[in-house]
Amino acid sequence: MAAVADSIMQARVFLLTLARKTIEDLIDDPQGLPNATVDDILNLIAVAKSVTAVDEALTVVDENTRSDIATEWVRRQDAFFSGIGFTLTRSRKPDRCSRTDMS
Repeated sequence: MAAVADSIMQARVFLLTLARKTIEDLIDDPQGLPNATVDDILNLIAVAKSVTAVDEALTVVDENTRSDIATEWVRRQDAFFSGIGFTLTRSRKPDRCSRTDMS
């Protein structure tokens, strides 16, 4: 995950739709930036971080990193919930068409 985080931190572009939603939440928050506009904050981010907002699919991780993540998940998935105080269970659904109902 450190490789993914590094890739995100080093990216020179960010997804416009995600940025707009996050900025709207910030503007709506009275403790945030209620007097700002989405464009104001997009411009601040672009200048301060030397990044550009784009409205297209972004590739954050390369195929090697994606493969490493998938391999690690297969290796660790059985132990994912161990040690955190609960067990993942699945409850049985009621049988909707039991033979006794069809008499």
